[in-house]
Amino acid sequence: MSSCPLFSLTSRIKVQKQSLGVIKVFRMSSCPLFSLTSHIKVQKQSLGVFKVFRMSSCPLFSLTSRIKVQKQSPGVFKVFRMSSCPLFSLTCRIKVQKQSLGVTKVLRMSSCALFSLRIAMRIVVLLSSSWL
Repeated sequence: MSSCPLFSLTSRIKVQKQSLGVIKVFRMSSCPLFSLTSHIKVQKQSLGVFKVFRMSSCPLFSLTSRIKVQKQSPGVFKVFRMSSCPLFSLTCRIKVQKQSLGVTKVLRMSSCALFSLRIAMRIVVLLSSSWL
């Protein structure tokens, strides 16, 4: 794992489904760069490809981004940036562990740019609920 002084290696978040494709995310553990509550909308473009829209204030998350998610092994995902998203690294590997209903623990497994895991967490946790 690589050092990332402004982002903890492990964080817990709670995800609530608001409506079709709209998710509310709550921070549950210390994670200085992750807002307490955020809303995003996720649209499936094709197999493993998703478009993400920011719906509430979240200054470090671009308004629209496209990413591709590949399942590596149970709970392990590789995320590729497919469109401009300056704070999201080109590739990131993370591990997702389901803690309880709607509560997920995310571990960084490869080098990530300063804010990349924060964004990857939001996206992959939404997708992982059907994969775990």
